[in-house]
Amino acid sequence: MEKIRECICWLEQKFPAFVPRQLLAALVLDKGAYYKVLGADGSYNGFRWSLPEGETPGEWHKIAGIDFFYLTNRPRRWWWTDPSQDVFLAQWRGLCVKGADDVLLVEEARLIRKLSPVELRALGCFER
Repeated sequence: MEKIRECICWLEQKFPAFVPRQLLAALVLDKGAYYKVLGADGSYNGFRWSLPEGETPGEWHKIAGIDFFYLTNRPRRWWWTDPSQDVFLAQWRGLCVKGADDVLLVEEARLIRKLSPVELRALGCFER
């Protein structure tokens, strides 16, 4: 899958007008994926996430008490409010509650990797 992403990145750089967003979405994105939108420093609402380094995912974080981590399958909805933010592919385990519309509430989560510009474009996020 990583090789496919690399090829698509190359295609988009060479021929940006000819790679439609729908094609990118179909080839690059996992339909069941959930994402976390964070500030440029890896934080959200005062909580600082363990960020992925290279191929190594960030550490697992477990929420204590009655609160949850919020993940989304539509990061554009949250990202557009501050384009300096980063979007990460997230993984969850444990208790999970489907929230309103595009939100998943989970008790444990970690960040797998930061999305590439191609993936951001496929999700409808603006490129930097």
